[in-house]
Amino acid sequence: MSEPRPSRGPIFLALAATALLLVLAGWGLWRLTSWLEPPPLELPPEALRGSPGLQRFVPSSDRRLLAKLEPRTDLEEAPLVPPEHPFAKTSVTGRVYDMRTQEGVADAEVRVKARFGKPKLGTAPSGEVVVRTRTDGSFALKGLPPGIFTLHVSAAGYVPVDTGIEKYSAVEDDDGFDVGLIPGRAVEGRVLSAAGAPVPGAEVFLLDDEGSKLALGEPTITDPEGRFVIDPVTVDAFELFAHHPEHGSAARSLETGTEPVTAELRLSGGATCEGVVRGPQGPIAGASIVPHMLSVDDGPFVMLQPERARRAITTGPDGRFRWVSGPRGSGAFVTAPGFVRAVVTHRGEGECRLELELEPAANFRGQILSADGQPVERARIDVVAVREGDGDRAFASAESDADGRFELRDARPVGPYELRILHPEHPPFFASERSLDGERIYRLESSVRLLGKLVDAKRGGPITRYHYEVAGPMRRRGEAFSISGSLEVTALIPGHYQVRIEADGYEPTTAEIQLQLGDSAETTIRLAPGGAIVGRVNAPPASGLVVQAWLGVDELAAEAAVNADGNFSLNNLAHGDYTLRVFGHDGDDLVFGSVAGVQVESGEVTQGVEVRLTRETSPDHPATRPVF
Repeated sequence: MSEPRPSRGPIFLALAATALLLVLAGWGLWRLTSWLEPPPLELPPEALRGSPGLQRFVPSSDRRLLAKLEPRTDLEEAPLVPPEHPFAKTSVTGRVYDMRTQEGVADAEVRVKARFGKPKLGTAPSGEVVVRTRTDGSFALKGLPPGIFTLHVSAAGYVPVDTGIEKYSAVEDDDGFDVGLIPGRAVEGRVLSAAGAPVPGAEVFLLDDEGSKLALGEPTITDPEGRFVIDPVTVDAFELFAHHPEHGSAARSLETGTEPVTAELRLSGGATCEGVVRGPQGPIAGASIVPHMLSVDDGPFVMLQPERARRAITTGPDGRFRWVSGPRGSGAFVTAPGFVRAVVTHRGEGECRLELELEPAANFRGQILSADGQPVERARIDVVAVREGDGDRAFASAESDADGRFELRDARPVGPYELRILHPEHPPFFASERSLDGERIYRLESSVRLLGKLVDAKRGGPITRYHYEVAGPMRRRGEAFSISGSLEVTALIPGHYQVRIEADGYEPTTAEIQLQLGDSAETTIRLAPGGAIVGRVNAPPASGLVVQAWLGVDELAAEAAVNADGNFSLNNLAHGDYTLRVFGHDGDDLVFGSVAGVQVESGEVTQGVEVRLTRETSPDHPATRPVF
C-alpha cells in the first residue's frame, strides 16, 4: 500500500504570501525614499497643500522643526474670511510651547490682526481675531489671506510674545508656525512717599537690563493703598521703576529666580518745579507736562516713552503747574493742541521756576493715496526739519486714517522740511516742503513685486526654508519658508536688484534681477548643495579658538568655534579653493595658524584637514585677530 502524497496547497500559499510581502516591502521602501528626497515640483500653486508661503518675523534662534500636530476638521475652525474667499480653505497652523520644557501650552491665546488695518479678519470692527490653543498647544488660523499680520500670544503664567507673519499670495497651507513662551513670575508691592505714606496713582515700570534703562511696555498704576501687581514678568533679572509727578521716583533691582517677588519702592524727589505755560494770547489751560527722562538716587537716568504715559501734569485755567523732578534731574515734554511741543529740563537741585512760551504750530493736513488713487490707511508721515538747532522740535509724526487723511498739529509752520511717508505695502515716499500750512495730497509711487522659485539644483525639488537679502534701489531681508519654494518680496520700486539666498545645506547664491512695472514673470533661482570641511586643530588650548574659511583674498565664507577637543566643521560652503585661518588666545599668548589650498566640491565633505598652531607672546598688548 503506497503512502499518500503530500498536498501542494500549503506550499503555494506560503510562496504567494512571501511574494506579497516582498512587493509590499518594495513599495514601502519606494515611498520612504520618495519622502526623504522630494521629487521635482510640477504642481500648480493652487494644488499645493502643506506648508505655506509664509514669512516669520522671529529670531533665527527660535526656529524649530515642524511640530506633529493633531489633525483638525474643517468644521473645527471658522475661516477668518468669507467662505467664498479664495483663501477660505487654507490654514496656517502652529504650536505654542514652553521654551524650557518644549511641551505644548494649552489654552494659550493667539490674537491676530492685520498690521496696517487691511485685510480685515473676522466680523469684529477692529478686524482682530482671537483663537486658542488645544491641549497639545496647537492652533489654526483658517482662511488667512495674503498680508502682513501681527500676533500677540499670551498664556497664564507666561510672558506674552509679540511676533508677526507675512502671508504670500500663493494659495497654500502652513503646518509649522511655532511660538515659544518663557515662564514668568509675579511681582507685587507698594509705592510709598519719602515719609512712608501710600502713593496712589504712581506709574510702575519694568526696565530693560541694558545700559540705556529704557522703560518697557505699559506702566502699571498703583491703587488707593499704593499697591501694584505685575504678572507675569520674565524670570530673568529686571529692575522696577516707579514715578509720581508730585513725589519723585525710585528704582529697585530684581534678583533672578522663579518665585514671586514682593517689592517696596520709596519715592524720593529733587526740586519742586513751579511754572506757567503761555502762548501769544496768554496762559494756556490744559497743557500737558509728560516726563520723558527721570533720575533716581545713585542710579541711572530712565528713559520713558511719553505716548505710553498714563499720568501727566495738566496746567490749570491760569496756565500754572507744579511737579517734582528726579533726585538728580528730569526732563519732560510740554504739549498743547495747536502749539509746537517744547522741552523742559531741570538738574534736580536748587529753586525751579519755569516760564514757558509755546509757539503756535502749523495746521498741516492732507490725504495719502496709492498710485491708483485709493486711500492708504495707517501710513506714517514723518516731518523732519532741515535747519540746525531745533533739538526735540525738529521731528513730528502723524498717521493716516481709513480715508487716508492725516493731520499734524505740533510742528512749526516755517521750514524747510523733509517729509517721508512709510507703509509696508508701498515704496517709501519722500518730498520737501518750505512750509506746513494748508492742505496736501500725496500720491505714492507704483510698486513692483519680486516673484521667484527656489529649486535644488541637483534634485529639482523646492527649497522650503531660507534667508533672503534683496539689494538695489531698495533693501529687504528676512527669513521665510514655503512648501513650494516660493519667494515673494513686495513694495519695491522698479530697478536692478541683487537677490542673495542662504539655506541650510546649500551654497549661498546671488541672482541679478531687473524689475519693471507690469512685469509679473517668475524667476527661478537654483541652489547647489553645499560642501563642508571637517578638521582638527593640533594641540589647541582649552577653549577660545575660532576657525574661518576664506574663499579668495577677501571673502569670508564661514566661521565656527573650535571645540575643546580641537575638532571643527564648516558647512554650506560653495565649491572652490579655501584658506582656513585659526586664531585665539591661550592666557597671554596669541595662537594662530592657517592652511591654504583646501578644495571643496558641491555636496561633498572634505575631511582630515589639520591646522597646526604657532604661539606669539604678547602680554602687554594682546591682539584679537591676527593679520595673515
